[in-house]
Amino acid sequence: MQNPPRDDTPPHPILVLVERLDDCWARYRAELKRTRRDFADEYVHDLRVSIRRLIAVIDMGRSVVRQKQLKKTRRLLKSQLDVFDALRDTQVQLTIVDELQDEFPEIGPYRDYLRRREERLISRISRKIKTFRYGGLSQQVSRLRKSLVSKDIPEAEIAVWSAADEAYALVLQRKLLVRVDDMVTIHRLRLAFKQFRYRVECLFPLLLNPPADLLRRLHECQAMMGEIQDFETALQMLAEFTAKTGAELPALVTRLNQVHAARIHDFVDGMPQIETMWRATPLRKLPWLPRRHAKSLETRETS
Repeated sequence: MQNPPRDDTPPHPILVLVERLDDCWARYRAELKRTRRDFADEYVHDLRVSIRRLIAVIDMGRSVVRQKQLKKTRRLLKSQLDVFDALRDTQVQLTIVDELQDEFPEIGPYRDYLRRREERLISRISRKIKTFRYGGLSQQVSRLRKSLVSKDIPEAEIAVWSAADEAYALVLQRKLLVRVDDMVTIHRLRLAFKQFRYRVECLFPLLLNPPADLLRRLHECQAMMGEIQDFETALQMLAEFTAKTGAELPALVTRLNQVHAARIHDFVDGMPQIETMWRATPLRKLPWLPRRHAKSLETRETS
């Protein structure tokens, strides 16, 4: 669906942030409630995404109000996110293995191993997730909301755009350091890009006539790097299994290496598009804007 054309008057930046905060807070609580009932892989994934988006809008809000207490809120949400890391990795590997089962029937024992691992992790996390309390988080979100509505427009606008520009600057910096023979460099770029993507989502209503596919392109670029990480993890977890059991699955190792290499190749081919997703510096226009919009944006930010 095409984005409707917009005039040159942007919405109120504080209103945008407050609406985003309300939406992310409601989504987080709903996803947490659902995951407590069912640890299906899509529910775990959606909860993790809701936590990341809530962190992003809190970071954006913090750039405006400068509340020190929000650092503690961010750490708490990050600790909740970390609780699901091992389970999410295992569920992703189960999806990969299930897709390869017909081609490699000998991997049945490995699939059973992953399922037992998933069951153990769910048992452990189901106890831990009951301790998640969002009463304190609710107070911090409410305090942030009240502080946001007390800020004047120029200060808020400068802070919001700067938060996105800083995140993108880190993306470009880490992009320069990427080496295809060093997965850590791709992983570090992925983390920076993820933060940038969620910040762009926060301020998306402020963008003048953004490309219809902007959010999709951001998602696909992040997913491309995520798949490299998934197959890197696949090789590591398979190596752990074979070391423990003495099983030999050379055909599966070969296939995983092939897919891993193909994902890296696709990523390298697609890397240049990162440079077209945002402006390189605050003094430049957003890549899709005509010059007259860029001038008006610069005037608003420096006023």
